[in-house]
Amino acid sequence: MNQKKFGFFTALSMLIGICIGSGIFFKTANILSSTNGSVSLGVLVFVLAAICIVFGGLAMAELALRSKKEGGLVGYFEEFVSFKWASAYGLFFMSLYLPTITVILCWVSSIYTMVLFDIQVPKQYELFVQVIIGVVYMIVFVYLNTLSTRLGGRIQSLTTIIKLIPLFLIALTGLIFGKEQQTTLQSLSQLDMGMSGWLYAIVPMSFAYDGWTVSTTMVHDVANPQKTFRKVLIMGPLLILSIYVLYFLGVTSFLGVDTVLKEGKNAVFLVSDMLLGNIGGKVLSIIVLISVLGTTNGLVMAMIRMPQILASKGMLGRYSKQVDSTESGVSKQSSIIAVCILSVWFVIHYVVMQYMLLGESDISEIAIVFNYILYTLLYTQVYKFTSIKNPIFRYVVPTVAMLGSGVILFGSLTTNAVNIVLFFGVCAIPCALGYHLGKKALTQHQDSMTNGTGN
Repeated sequence: MNQKKFGFFTALSMLIGICIGSGIFFKTANILSSTNGSVSLGVLVFVLAAICIVFGGLAMAELALRSKKEGGLVGYFEEFVSFKWASAYGLFFMSLYLPTITVILCWVSSIYTMVLFDIQVPKQYELFVQVIIGVVYMIVFVYLNTLSTRLGGRIQSLTTIIKLIPLFLIALTGLIFGKEQQTTLQSLSQLDMGMSGWLYAIVPMSFAYDGWTVSTTMVHDVANPQKTFRKVLIMGPLLILSIYVLYFLGVTSFLGVDTVLKEGKNAVFLVSDMLLGNIGGKVLSIIVLISVLGTTNGLVMAMIRMPQILASKGMLGRYSKQVDSTESGVSKQSSIIAVCILSVWFVIHYVVMQYMLLGESDISEIAIVFNYILYTLLYTQVYKFTSIKNPIFRYVVPTVAMLGSGVILFGSLTTNAVNIVLFFGVCAIPCALGYHLGKKALTQHQDSMTNGTGN
């Protein structure tokens, strides 16, 4: 019996559901700050990020169509680059990339919880309380997803639908009732185009788009993937771009740039109250919080599985055998490892934010940039596929995808360059360790094969 395949619209909705998260709610102020309050440059940043995703997604799709390995990006590295690089990327993904994003989402969830329920604490203790609430959210989601995989999946499906409500509502009402002079885009020629400003905005924007690579794992479940999935990877980011730009214009036109910059992450709650009054605003604010929590839940779902996935591939060294990778669900050992890693990053996040070590940025943005650097290793593999007859898909797509990664890297270095380079060094540590563990695992495997042959 043939397994039912996804059609174009189903695959498209899944991609949009995966990509659209909570980043747009709390990164809007960061984008405006990086563009010196320019709405037009903010829109340009959205467009640039969408281009990066379109071409990056098309390049990844070529790998996904030919991959026989499990584990998503780790599987692509294993099959098309090397086992050692797969181990390097896997350890970076598990110990740095995924946990930093998860910690930031838990933290933002705590901020929105405090605003929604009007929890007041002295300013000097505010960050500490936010982190504590974030840790509580983390523990709850780890417990729920370890207890029941299906329960976590149901939470994710429900919040995917809910998260679109505030985006559309704020976008439409903001544009309709907003002040005309604030929706009018400035001429780009009249703006300060210094690289130290606007180009950095693509880094927080990448956070809002992040998650698109997950969609490539469903390529084999799509009917006629060569044709259909390419359309999905073009149409999906363009639709997301439209939704994000409408929301961005709606918020800035209704509140004004100065107010958005002043309110920061709380701007969405102010819009809700002003549009719908106290009760209606509370309802919309609850929906926003549910949206953020839904994204957080999805990240926790992925986080607690990563140690188990890497252990099953022998990428955790001698600890691989200690993580029960044969369990049908999520092993307790895998969840414990995930909690330990997340706890360490909660402490690091607190220190970074308390002493403003990255300015207006956070720990996740550096990890995202470094992740895009590693993507280039996968993009270059597309050149090798002689089965791709269309030169656009074989040469142009991966080239533009790599240029996109280069733009994101360059943008990240335009502010706080010294600290960012230092954090890149931190990112390189798990990669180096993972590469070493992968090399060691290969040597042990080859030795066992040799001994087995000799017996």
